[in-house]
This record gives sequence, C-alpha cells and structure tokens, in this order.
Amino acid sequence: MPPKKKNNKKKQCNGFYMYMMDKKRGFEIECGKDLTMPEMVSLAHPGWKYLSDEERLKYNVRAKSYSQQEKRHNLQAGAGKMDCTGQLINERVDFLALNDRRRSDERRKLIEKWPVENAVCMEKFHLISFETLCELPDEQGYLPCEISCVSYSLYAGIIDVYHQYVDPGRLPIGYRYLCQSKSDETNKIPVSNFELATANYRQIWIELCDFLNPQQHSVFPPVFCQFQRRNEVEGCLRWLSDHAGVPNRLSKVYEVEVLLCELFVHMSATPPSHSAATDLLTTTAFDYDAGTRCKYHEDNEVPMDYCALGKTKKNCFCISDALASLYNIELTSSHLPERQDDSSCLVIPPSVYNSQYSSIKPQTQHPKNAIVGGRGMDVDVRRKEVNGMDHQPTRKVVQNPEVKEEPLRRPTSVSVTSILAAKQIQPMKDREMGTEMAPSTDLPSKFALPASAPSPSVLPLPGASWQGPPKVSHGEELADQLNAKCNMNPMVGIGLGRGLGRGFIRNTNQ
Repeated sequence: MPPKKKNNKKKQCNGFYMYMMDKKRGFEIECGKDLTMPEMVSLAHPGWKYLSDEERLKYNVRAKSYSQQEKRHNLQAGAGKMDCTGQLINERVDFLALNDRRRSDERRKLIEKWPVENAVCMEKFHLISFETLCELPDEQGYLPCEISCVSYSLYAGIIDVYHQYVDPGRLPIGYRYLCQSKSDETNKIPVSNFELATANYRQIWIELCDFLNPQQHSVFPPVFCQFQRRNEVEGCLRWLSDHAGVPNRLSKVYEVEVLLCELFVHMSATPPSHSAATDLLTTTAFDYDAGTRCKYHEDNEVPMDYCALGKTKKNCFCISDALASLYNIELTSSHLPERQDDSSCLVIPPSVYNSQYSSIKPQTQHPKNAIVGGRGMDVDVRRKEVNGMDHQPTRKVVQNPEVKEEPLRRPTSVSVTSILAAKQIQPMKDREMGTEMAPSTDLPSKFALPASAPSPSVLPLPGASWQGPPKVSHGEELADQLNAKCNMNPMVGIGLGRGLGRGFIRNTNQ
C-alpha cells in the first residue's frame, strides 16, 4: 500500500497557545534553558485548568485576532496558492475582462457628447503614433525617436498634421545593439547624431499640447491609436512628459478600433467585430502610394508601417474608405491618397508581340507534333485521351509551311516497311490463334507495322530428334527472332526493324 500522506495542515491558534506564549519567558527563566513545544505544554497545562471562563475568553479573542493577522501576512508575503505559471491566484489579472471594461468606458465617454446622425462628421478626432528604438527596463516606458499626430474629421479628412523627430539622448547601458538592430530593420532612423531630431523635449511637449488643445481648455481631448500600439504610445507619452519636466495630461489614450465600431453604430449599421476592425486598419492597400510618409522615409524607401506619420495617415485613409458610403462623404485628396496617372505606363499592342512570336521558327529536331518514341501522336493528346477526353488540344501552334517536319530517325536509315516490302513476305498469321494481324491504323505509314511477315511454309522444317538441330544461316536466325518479337508485342517490330532490317539486306545480298 502507498504511504499515507502526512497532514501538513498548520494548526490554528487557540487560547491555550496564547496562554503558553505569555508564560514561556517565565518558564525558561525557571528552567534555565530554551523549552520546546511539548515541554511548554506539560508546564502550562496545570495553570490553564485553574483559569476561569472569563480569563480563557480573553485568550480566545486574542487568538482569533492573531489568526486573522497571520492570514493577511501570509497572503502579502506570497504564501497563497499559485497557478501553473507560478503566479499568485489572488494577484492574477484577467486581461480580457480588463480590456472589455476599458472599451466599455471608452464607448460611453465617446458617444455622450456626439451630435445626432451625420452631424458627427464635423467632430474632430486626433490620432497619434510613435516610432521607438527599444522598450526601457523597470517599466520606464519606451525610447521614442519619432512622433506624429493628425487631426481628422469625416467631412474634411486630414485637417492638420504635427510631426517631429525626437532625439533619444544617451542610450541606456547595454541597449545600443538592440536599438541599432531595430533601427536597421524597421525605421532606419539613426540612434544618435540625427540632424533632423531635436532634444528640446519641453518644446516638443508644449507644441503637442497646443496642437491637441489650441483653445487651452481644462480637459484635453483623447488621442486614438491602434490596440496593439497602445502600450507603446502610453509609454512614450510618459517618457516625454518626464523628460520635459511637466505632468502628463495626455492620459486618455483610446483605441481607434473602438472609434471605428462606434461610428458604424451611430448610423444604426452593423458594426464589425474588434478583429475585423483591426483587419480594416492594417490593410496594405495604401502602403505603396506616394506622399503618405514623411520625406525622410520616402527617400529611404521605408515601409509605411515603420513611419509614425505614415501610420497615422493610414488609419485616417482606412476610416474614410470604410465609412464613405455610410455617411455619404465626398472623398477628396484629404481622405484618400492621390493615385498616379496610369497614362505613364507603357502598353504593348497585341500586333507587336504577335509579330515577334510569329517570326520565331519552330525547332526542326523536335517539332511540336513530332512522333515521340514511335507512338505516332503528341504527348498532350495522349495524356488527354487517357483522362477520358477525345477532343483535340486547344493549344495553338504557329505553323511555318517552309519548314518540313522531319522524323526522329536519321534520313539515311531504312524503314521496316521498305525492308519487308523488298523481301515480298506474305501477311503474318498467329501460329497459335490462326488469326491475321491487321496493321495499326493509328501509326503513320513510315512507322507502320509490317503489312506482311514470313510465312511458316518458307521456313525450314525441324529436323528429327535423333538428327539434332538443322543448320540455319545467320539471316534466317534473325528472321525467327523478328517473328517471335512481333508475336509477343507488335510495337517491338518497329524498333527491331531498324537493326534487323539491315541484317536481312546483308543476308539477301550474300
């Protein structure tokens, strides 16, 4: 039997335990040594029996309060239960529920001041984005190198743009390689000594606040960014306000996916899901349009997703494209990027490339409809017949009447038909079945099976068993081999005729 599990459950504190703790110091002085728990029980038990009920009640109350304090202390010290990831269950955070609650608050705060129906097209929204070099340790935020903010409305499109390069300053120790590798792979912004960047963080913060709140209201409007970049934007705003020496008043960072869905709901339309809204905002339809990025990234051919200005403009383009038909918006160059003129493309008319291909002569060694392996048909036609299609291939082949089709054999080789015709051999009959073998109709005449074969009557009779095999010439032996091969496989006669035919001619001449 398996050993019984030991009961490691800690005993709860009671009144007797508190009484022993009060008397422990006195007992140790009397005995002159440190006492163990069993020794303490034997010494304190006689005095506990003579206590009154009121005195015992006082110790029980003290024991109860001590147990509660000990329980709170154990939870704070991390002695509670843990999940499979080693995290305390009482400290575990449900991020899905947290995001749902945050989105509900954002929706409620957005729609409470919106006008009815199409009047929301005049509302101004601010979209913000950052480009960073790395994530700083100890929750210090991110290290920004570029900032962009755009004012947008459904009616006017992109109204105004704020864009600035940020000097990250002195990089943290041990982070230079990480920053340089990310810069080379993504935004191509130098990590130091960038002539377009500024280190006046206070000026950047003042300009950003004036751009978002030009009327100097007491409450700043919210800024929007994509859900996957919200932590980055919040970290960069916190880093920028700390280095500017001012409090961070731009704490309202909302998801642009929530804004897109609420604009659908505002017109009583079915909103997309959160993942579908993310797909709408991450489309690549505008990634290759000119004028959608800053000049530095345009010159260095950096993708749109690695430019702060390009990311904010892309969100505006996607919102305009998704809601134009719902709000009856007249799209302008402020809503969508202008396309390049298609007339600059070079168009080749069909007459030009048809004349070029028609001047190319087909190959003479292996023409299109040449006989392959003596089968007498094109490979594609054979493949289509196997698949159950008896129609001719639809592929068009340029024909040149000046070029004559040549067989695969050499011009000087002798055909099997001419060899057998020269010998004047009668039609071949099957010796076992007694039936006449008809020539193949699928093969052309120059590769056809022999129309006639040596008759059995012309062959020498077999000798008597006691006389041994008769003496035959070399040519007759080759003829017997040809007849045997033809009986087993008629198609073999085509290949054998090339070599054996010459043997017939040599024997005949001899």
